[in-house]
Amino acid sequence: MNKKLSKKANNTVLNILEFTKNNNIDSEDEYLLFYELKTVISNIERIKREFESTMFFVVTAGAIKSGKSTLINLLAHKEVSTTKQGKETTLRPAIISSGKEDKILLFNTSKSEQDSIKVTKVNDLAIDYIKGFISKGELNTIHKIKVTEKSLTQANLETYLTSPIIEGEDEPKLINIQVKISPQYKTSLLNHDIAIIDTPGIDGIIAGAEGKKDTKHKLALMERVDLMLFLQSSITPINKESKEYILNLSKEHSITNMSLVHNKFTLKPWRKKLGIESQTVSEEYSITSAKNLFKDIVVDMKTHVVDFAKAEDGFFYEKDELVKESKFEEFEKSLFENIMLNRQELQEERVYNSLQKLIDENINDQNTLVSIKTIKEKIVQQETQWKDEENQFIDKICNLQQYFHNNVEIIRLVDAVQDSGQAVDDGWELNETLNYVQSESFPTKLINISKGDKSSKILVTLEEIAEQENKDLQNRLNNVTTFNNYVSHYQLTETESISQTVECFNRLRTDLQIEPFSLKLDMQTSCQDIKINPDDIYRNIKDVWDNLPWTSLNDDQITKLKKDTREEIRKGAKSLVEDFRINLHEKIKSQFKDYHIYLESKKGECNKKLSDKRKNKMQQMRKTKELVQKLEDFFMQLQEEI
Repeated sequence: MNKKLSKKANNTVLNILEFTKNNNIDSEDEYLLFYELKTVISNIERIKREFESTMFFVVTAGAIKSGKSTLINLLAHKEVSTTKQGKETTLRPAIISSGKEDKILLFNTSKSEQDSIKVTKVNDLAIDYIKGFISKGELNTIHKIKVTEKSLTQANLETYLTSPIIEGEDEPKLINIQVKISPQYKTSLLNHDIAIIDTPGIDGIIAGAEGKKDTKHKLALMERVDLMLFLQSSITPINKESKEYILNLSKEHSITNMSLVHNKFTLKPWRKKLGIESQTVSEEYSITSAKNLFKDIVVDMKTHVVDFAKAEDGFFYEKDELVKESKFEEFEKSLFENIMLNRQELQEERVYNSLQKLIDENINDQNTLVSIKTIKEKIVQQETQWKDEENQFIDKICNLQQYFHNNVEIIRLVDAVQDSGQAVDDGWELNETLNYVQSESFPTKLINISKGDKSSKILVTLEEIAEQENKDLQNRLNNVTTFNNYVSHYQLTETESISQTVECFNRLRTDLQIEPFSLKLDMQTSCQDIKINPDDIYRNIKDVWDNLPWTSLNDDQITKLKKDTREEIRKGAKSLVEDFRINLHEKIKSQFKDYHIYLESKKGECNKKLSDKRKNKMQQMRKTKELVQKLEDFFMQLQEEI
């Protein structure tokens, strides 16, 4: 361990070590809700590391222009914060810590990740990195948080601390300013593993003390604070808004370790010369008022009075008398000694507060994104979803089977009977075709036969005419472009068409690793296989014509022959259409039967896959439930300990 813990804290750490060792989860295949379980266990492990950590966090808070940035610079003995007058100088939280060299670290996420990674998570993990709990590589590869290094310059400080919009860069969520402090500053906090957090003003327009104004999510850094320095100045005394902020913060993060720092500087100095106002009385009144506001939160609130302006000028211009008059060195030494004397107690108190909050989140039904309560709710949802999903699989297959088994509607469609419930045109035009071949306009060319024509010539002529008509008929019968569309849009249930059912089935089957069901009803090829042979029409005609006494035919006989021939052609064409219809019926029935058999095999395959999946998932669910119960028991045990 990094430091000697109290007996109580040491027992807590040992209990956490034993629990995490016996309940280590690294495989996503063993547990359901792996991410949620891992998050809860990681939060427990973080508590252990917090107990062992030697790094102490001091946060400065207060209204804008109360002197926070000036104090930060004085404590760091280096310019690490901007102090421009008349504007908010700190818009983003910054953690100032010691380092081997001066530099700025920016913690942020890419724009594509900003919606999924909350600001609270970025700050929490950034602090884990600063405290040495996780590496830069883990931040980047596992948590998708990048750490960008910048040089510590005045220009960069102004850009990253004070600019609302940073051109060409993702906005950082948290900033770590590392500085190398000279060993001569023996009471410097940074030289003793103490980090200082600079926060935006609580009454700022652009930002609040927890970064960008966000009432829903509290930044994790406030929960990681061991001591708060609350600032007021001669012109920014603490008011009711400050008290409300502290009350909410104390309730949310259990921050009760606070000291009041009064930034003293003379207002309207000519009044003192004229005896108009006693600055001392005003100062005492301001401090007393602040203590009264906070008495319900902090019983014994330590107070420090420092003239930041004098201290700043004293160090800059090397005027020892100004430094002495400012009382900054007394304040720094007192703060240092207080921290060093009470550091262990303050840190353990803060970690126990965090532990209590973690317990409340997990066993006392406090709202949080990931907790035992949310995991148990998801378990119930998951089990319900499995049952529904299994039913859906079988229902989808049965519905499709029923459709292809009872295909009366599609057979009726082939007969050109429009289904009143369907808006899609059948595309076959069979009725129109039948009407066409029985009309007087078929064939469109008259058969010109005169005396002396040889039967062979007439037959050739008739064959040519019939061939043309048969081509027209074939084109009409091949008009099946909308048939597949009709089938796919057929309303299978009140809420789903056949294509939607197939699509839904294919979405569900992905997890079972079942081959998708492909619905392809291409009847055009089948139609092309049904050839119209002119000989089928003329076989009877030819026998008659070959035996006709051509030389003795009169005009009436020729006219009658034309009429009889036309009728024979119409009758033959109609017969072909009927044959085509019967052939098509059989092809559709055959194809639908194949689908039915295929789906029957799918049903068996699905049942087996579902059974295997159920066994595997139930095993994972059992382990998940067992771990959740262990977590509950563990938190109850911790609750009794603290």
